[in-house]
Amino acid sequence: MTAVAQASNRVGTLTALRHANFRLYFAGQLASTSGTWMQNVAQGFLVFSITKSELWLGIVACAAGHFRRLQASLSSGSRAVRSCCTRKPSK
Repeated sequence: MTAVAQASNRVGTLTALRHANFRLYFAGQLASTSGTWMQNVAQGFLVFSITKSELWLGIVACAAGHFRRLQASLSSGSRAVRSCCTRKPSK
């Protein structure tokens, strides 16, 4: 294979942006991630400005990140166990 043929087979970093649906998805994810980041920074600023305590800042930051995942995993796990144990075995 020649060098020109090899170069034409390469996929560029931003090749996916040629598709309109991916551009919409990428823009939406960028806006969502930016909003989440801004919310986390503002929440930390608010907690620290009210309490002036690094301890409470850490507690709130940890709780905000882990409590939602913990709550979701506990409820999903209990649902999975209930659906698994209530099914009748097939013959």
